[in-house]
Amino acid sequence: MTVQLRMADDPTINRLVVMAIIIVLLVVAARVAVWVFHAADRHERHMKSLAV
Repeated sequence: MTVQLRMADDPTINRLVVMAIIIVLLVVAARVAVWVFHAADRHERHMKSLAV
């Protein structure tokens, strides 16, 4: 709780924290997107092999 209050008082640290959170969210989103893309690609290939 004290850390949050201190961060709110210091705008530079607050900005760094916000940037860090955004970067983490972007990395997570990118990993999820890649995983979903690979899963869809695998599913599509599996369906094609079944069709043939």
